[in-house]
Amino acid sequence: MPKFAANLSLLFTELPYLDRFQTAAQAGFKAVEILFPYDLAADVLDRVSRPNVGLHFDSFHAQTSHRDTLTIWDRFHDRVVHAQIGAAPNRSEPGRGPTDFRRLFDTIDSSGYSGWVSAEYTPSTAQTSESLDWMWQ
Repeated sequence: MPKFAANLSLLFTELPYLDRFQTAAQAGFKAVEILFPYDLAADVLDRVSRPNVGLHFDSFHAQTSHRDTLTIWDRFHDRVVHAQIGAAPNRSEPGRGPTDFRRLFDTIDSSGYSGWVSAEYTPSTAQTSESLDWMWQ
């Protein structure tokens, strides 16, 4: 059986936000995730204050929800435990859309983040390998 995480932005919405964590645990979930916004997620992290709880950065959501991927990374990078990238507005490969991914990658490197950065996008090309130029630039 896979390990399942509850997305508390979508599940248990009939409950007050902070009550969703305990309810998810009681339902059998061992992990949770929060879709957005980052300010709310940071507030929850402060209140929960647990070493096994961190922020999942998503460049696509940072851009579509906040319109400034780099500012979101700068503000919250010290809480990030996993990062994923995809270009807004259609979650294609980096290099398309408004985000300056070269600058974002340089910023991620200089921030000291050492976790994985997951390529979570739908290629705009027929072959995935044709969409990987962003990795070598």
